[in-house]
Amino acid sequence: MSSFNEMIERATERGYEVSSLGRPLDPRYPSNLIAAILVVVFALVAAGVALLNGLPIREIALWGVSGAFSWFIAWALGRELDPDHILSSFLAGGFAIVGLLILGPPNFLIVALGLVLARLLSRSTGLAFKVFDSIAVIVILLGTLILEGTWLMGLITAVAFALDALLDDPYPAHWAFAGVSLALSIGTVIVSGFPPFPAVPVWMLVSAAVVVVLSLGYVVLCSDPISLSDATQKPLHKNRIRATIVIILLVALTSLWYGEGGLAIGSTVWAALLGSALGFGLATWLGIGPSGPETPRSLSQTDAS
Repeated sequence: MSSFNEMIERATERGYEVSSLGRPLDPRYPSNLIAAILVVVFALVAAGVALLNGLPIREIALWGVSGAFSWFIAWALGRELDPDHILSSFLAGGFAIVGLLILGPPNFLIVALGLVLARLLSRSTGLAFKVFDSIAVIVILLGTLILEGTWLMGLITAVAFALDALLDDPYPAHWAFAGVSLALSIGTVIVSGFPPFPAVPVWMLVSAAVVVVLSLGYVVLCSDPISLSDATQKPLHKNRIRATIVIILLVALTSLWYGEGGLAIGSTVWAALLGSALGFGLATWLGIGPSGPETPRSLSQTDAS
């Protein structure tokens, strides 16, 4: 068992030498193992639903990928938004699957960009982004701007980079990336024009307002995290968690620009916000303290022996 632990730790250390963006899904942690199993489960569930609806093979495959993607990204976002309560990430993933089955697949690019911006700001690994990580964010943003024309995502990305250059343990180099993101956003407006804001159904506005209120309440009430960063094993910063919630909330609100179909496009992000706010709220109401860092199953078994 010790050789397995050493292999995992060496692979993780080498990964962080290359990038600060990813967070390895260490199967020794019970919540990670359950989340990984549910990726497969929800991929099969979504594909099964598509099959029962008589969709062609290509659509069935898309739904299967969407099931895995929606669950995992919402779960991962939940971990960034509320690192102290495991419940929040599982609620987020569950809401994402409900959203997928009711509304349809989300927009992969917008949701993926939301996750990398969350990683940028929360600093959950404990490490500032490396240059190639920051370039990867710009590449995802560029793809989003070209394929979706969502100039607001460029503006939000610029704000996220600027906040990373200002908050605890600032990374001044990100001022330059903030400028690049802002320039790309302005360029998108110049090339594609400024699209009018579409009519949004009242039910959609009310739903969005509920999540906004809950998320802002969480921003106000959240306390200093006790969870430790992955690589440096240092406590996370409350201000960074708050900034992460606000940025992800802005990402979710951009989906309203798509009108009635926008809720499906950003459903995974909305699910993560709702799950983290409710998870935090339930834990507070029930008097459940922060869960804190988990102990890997293999290590706890070794200690027990």
